[in-house]
Amino acid sequence: MVHPGVRAFVHGLRDLGYVEGRNLVLERRSAEGTFERAPEIIRELVSIKADVIVTSSVQMTRTAKDVTQGVPIVMVGPGDPVKEGLIESLAWPGGNITGLAGLTGLENVMKRMELLKELLPGLSRVAALLLRGKRQTNASIGAASIWLTSSVWDCSSPSWVTASWP
Repeated sequence: MVHPGVRAFVHGLRDLGYVEGRNLVLERRSAEGTFERAPEIIRELVSIKADVIVTSSVQMTRTAKDVTQGVPIVMVGPGDPVKEGLIESLAWPGGNITGLAGLTGLENVMKRMELLKELLPGLSRVAALLLRGKRQTNASIGAASIWLTSSVWDCSSPSWVTASWP
């Protein structure tokens, strides 16, 4: 079974004109939850001269960083890559790592709210569907920092729809 994230990645490449078997070769590897295999997998990808290595976890990204400085690494989703020591900063990552991060800190939430306000100057209210906890507080503070009204709904259980929806 193909992971939905992998499927979306392949579809996104296709949308950009990269079609597997025509102008793209994807070498799929998985540590299958056994991160001890990560160095072996990364070394194998380097040995077959992969043009880029895509990682989806902090551990795999860190391992790729340790194994190769010559192959670009595209990380997808590892929390806060600066805090994890994967990159120097978001603005200037340095090294051979780039990609997307699931940043959740207050500073990042505030930056996202600023960008949203820039894109939609008439924006006055933001709704956020989040899991219970610190993210809810960060979303509210981030919205308030640029004078937006926010509604934050806890969607940590299926009952959130009936309990939280106005």
